[in-house]
Order: sequence, then C-alpha cells, then structure tokens
Amino acid sequence: NAETVQGLRDKLTAAGKRWVSGCLPQPCRPATARMTKDFADAQLAALTTYTGVVWAAECAARCISYQLLKRLVGFILAIPSALRSLLQLPSEPAPLSKSALILIDCQQTYREGIMQLEGVEPALDECARLLARARAAGTPVIHIQHDAGPGSPYDVTAPIGQIAEPVAPRAGEKVITKKLPSSFEGTDLDAELKRLGVTDLVLAGFMTHVCINSTARAAFNHGYRPTVVAAGTATRSIPDPIGGDVPAAALHTASLAALSDIFAIVVPDQSKVPA
Repeated sequence: NAETVQGLRDKLTAAGKRWVSGCLPQPCRPATARMTKDFADAQLAALTTYTGVVWAAECAARCISYQLLKRLVGFILAIPSALRSLLQLPSEPAPLSKSALILIDCQQTYREGIMQLEGVEPALDECARLLARARAAGTPVIHIQHDAGPGSPYDVTAPIGQIAEPVAPRAGEKVITKKLPSSFEGTDLDAELKRLGVTDLVLAGFMTHVCINSTARAAFNHGYRPTVVAAGTATRSIPDPIGGDVPAAALHTASLAALSDIFAIVVPDQSKVPA
C-alpha cells in the first residue's frame, strides 16, 4: 500500500545518504574499492526513485561486493521511469466531481470523409459515458469546437463541423471555439477555468496526437493538473517523414506515452477516474 511504499522510500533514501556521506561503520565498507562520487550519485538517484531498490539497500547493509552492487544499481537505473515520478507529481486522477470535463473537437469531422479516425465511434461512446457521469456529478462541462473556416472539414457553419450528437452540448454547457490545436490559445478557456475555480481537468476527444496533446501540454504549462482518458481519444495513420506510414494505433500509444511522461495523468478509460 501507499504507506508501506512511502516507508520504504524513506528508509532507502536514508540508506543512500549514509553511503554517499561515507558514514557507514568501517567494517561495512567494501574492502577493496571505495565508491566513486559518480556511482554514489547514481545509487542515491536509484534509491530515491524506485521502491524496488530495496535490494540495493539490503546489499549495502550486508556489505556485498562493490562490483555486484554496481551491476545491481545499473540494472535498476535502466528501468524506464516517467518524469512525473522523478518530479513527484500526482500519479492518480482527481475525482471527477472536483474537476472540469473538457471535450475537445468531438465533431462530425472525424466520423466521416477524409478526416475519419480509426476507432472514432468507440471513442465517442466512451466520451458519452464520461459526459453522462460528469453531468450526474454536477461537474462543469466545456465543449471545444475547432473552426478552420468555410469549406474546410472544420466548418462550424456546416453539418461536418458540428459537435457529434452523442456528446452534443446541453443548455448551459459552455462551448468554446478555437482556431489552433491548443484549446487555450486565443480562447477564454483559462479565464473560464479560473472563474470556475478548478485546477484538475479531465480531457477527452480528438485527435490524440494533435489537439489532445496540445491542450494537455498547455494545461500543464498553465498550472492545471490534466487527466487524459485514453479510450475517449483516437487518431489516424499519418505519413512517416523517414518513409512509409505511422499506424494510427502506434501514433495513439506514443502520443499518450509522451503525455504521461510529465504533462498529464493518462488513464485507460473513464471508469478509472474516481467519482
């Protein structure tokens, strides 16, 4: 549990500091090699980052060889880690009832024609479930609608640019029109969120690699705590500038992974957002 994990972290950090400062009793120091400053720094980084390095702390306590300890910590440091954990940013989403729901570009644009996305209908269904929960909880709902002008796939004066029926706004729900990928750029979204007094945001909509990414990053930069619902997003295959194509599924996964590294909490579906 969280209390046990934090206790381990505290003990491991203390153990790492003792090693770095050279304060272990003489009998517990390696007989044939002293830790270098670089290795000491690496060990401390590992100890303060991964709860799994209880092994390393035990190694230190039992005075195993320097070379074995070095290999062990090297293995630990090779384990992928999100910047969020290194920076001690929240890892769990805030309750939906204490957040604002922002549905981004859930327009007919992505359901038909040249911009139709892979998996768009299941993603819209997920957005609809999330929206129903938000309405039931009294969560503020903001709809974002992209406008690229008359004749474009994002023409808000034509049927193609309208917000899709499964998530159509109700009376009293704010609709913000944007012209750039970020929902914050050139809009009153930031002012509206400040008026509502919310810091935690739940994001869903389209496309994963463009407007979801841009809005989540901008939210983070504005001091908000965004959560992205993965099943409520979708994208399309795009050309690979090096050659060939980037499949939609790969682009979707990579885009969410990039966000979860620091900018946002990413949850698999709306059920993982607490009430």
